[in-house]
Amino acid sequence: LLLLLLLLLLLLLLLLYIRCISCKFFKHSLDGQQLCQHIMGVLATSFQLSLTSVRAFSRDGAFVNHKCSEILHMLCPKVKDMICVSHSMNVAGQIFHEICPSAKAFLKQWSYMIGMSANARRVFFCITNETPKRNSKVRWFCW
Repeated sequence: LLLLLLLLLLLLLLLLYIRCISCKFFKHSLDGQQLCQHIMGVLATSFQLSLTSVRAFSRDGAFVNHKCSEILHMLCPKVKDMICVSHSMNVAGQIFHEICPSAKAFLKQWSYMIGMSANARRVFFCITNETPKRNSKVRWFCW
């Protein structure tokens, strides 16, 4: 069992090493071009890789990262640009709210009802055996 835990820990460390290729703190924010230069520099110096050997980049949906990915795609058209799952769901939620405004009104009323009525929460729990979800005051379109 101890050997298995050590192997799992080693695998986890290896996965973290592969995913995090650079972690830096900058005094000032970078624009898309500067970020692209930084990424290419890290690939070249830390990993002795050229951009042509990279197949995909994963990023969040920030505008600066979008600009960086456009530049990387011009330099190497085979590189895939992948927005992380959480950010993709945020974009999907934003689009859903734009094309279906009644959903926002429903969710607002739902959250109010669940927040104000202990009976509503109890009935929901009795039917579903789960606590009711409420709208969260974060930027994500989540519950």
